[in-house]
Amino acid sequence: MLEIKQNFNSFNSSVSNKSMGELNEFSQSFGTLRKYFNPAVYVETPLVSVNQMRKSSSSNLRINENTRKIIKIKKCVCFTDPENCTHSLTSMNSLTNLQACKDLCGTHGQPRPTIKFSPSSSTIDDDKQSYTVDQVITDKDKAQEHQGSENESFSFEFEAMERSNPNDLSTPYEDDKVKQEAFRRWLIKKEEEKKRKKNEEASMKDLKEEEKKQHLEKERENFARWLSNKKQEEERKKMEEEKKKKDEMEKMEVKKFRTTECDLRYKLWLKKKEQAELDRKIKEQMKIMKITEEKERKKALNEKAYQDWLRRSKNKPKPLPLNQGLESLKSSLSVTYINPTPWNPNIPQNCKPISK
Repeated sequence: MLEIKQNFNSFNSSVSNKSMGELNEFSQSFGTLRKYFNPAVYVETPLVSVNQMRKSSSSNLRINENTRKIIKIKKCVCFTDPENCTHSLTSMNSLTNLQACKDLCGTHGQPRPTIKFSPSSSTIDDDKQSYTVDQVITDKDKAQEHQGSENESFSFEFEAMERSNPNDLSTPYEDDKVKQEAFRRWLIKKEEEKKRKKNEEASMKDLKEEEKKQHLEKERENFARWLSNKKQEEERKKMEEEKKKKDEMEKMEVKKFRTTECDLRYKLWLKKKEQAELDRKIKEQMKIMKITEEKERKKALNEKAYQDWLRRSKNKPKPLPLNQGLESLKSSLSVTYINPTPWNPNIPQNCKPISK
């Protein structure tokens, strides 16, 4: 994986306007080219010393030998004690091949776990946060390391035994005795392991039986407690139902009493209303009768007055006629004087009046 921190275009445009002194300062503060060999190890190279590449693969990356390389490691790659390892792998020679890493791990003198280590693979242990390291840095070191151990897998126990006696020269008989002694010790260890496992299984069985008994006892106690709670709950529900029925009966009685009282009050109110309506009708009838009697009385009086007027009117003078000229100026219509000689005009009626 390659990661370029800055853009090459902006870098080239800025380099063309600077001197060499300024360019060195600029290359230190501008950016680097980073190549990852596994998740824990990578190499940083300034962008100034990198040759132009046509492809982005790691095989085309050429780094000069004189160029200073910066190796950064996230954590120690020791397999025995990564937290307390005194060998901090900060130099380039420590990671050139697999044997250097194994030599560093062997300096602690502690038994290593039986873990297969393949030089052609790179793995990460997430629980212990330790890393296995492949061949890194150069193609030459990769080729040298890959020739001797292309398909080889390493066992740490085997390596520890082999490294403990590097100059041991023994006969075949002694080797057989050593093997028999080792086999005898292995049998003894195996028997002890079987006894230990048997004792552990027996203790586990007893523990499980005890836990089962405790579990059954707890279940019995829980069932008895549940039964008691259930009985109390049923009694409480029964008492609540009885109380509820009693309250309902009381409510029904109160409702019945209120209904009877309301009926009586309604009947009394209805009787009063009917009596009031009857009194109103009687009063209206009495009023109508009074009005009728008053009309009859007035009619009788009017008739009597009219008859009296008729009887007296013939003795009264007649009224003067209106719009009759001199006749209207008389004090009465009675003829008091009659001229025996009618009046005759002095001017003949056939003559026309003389105009002035």
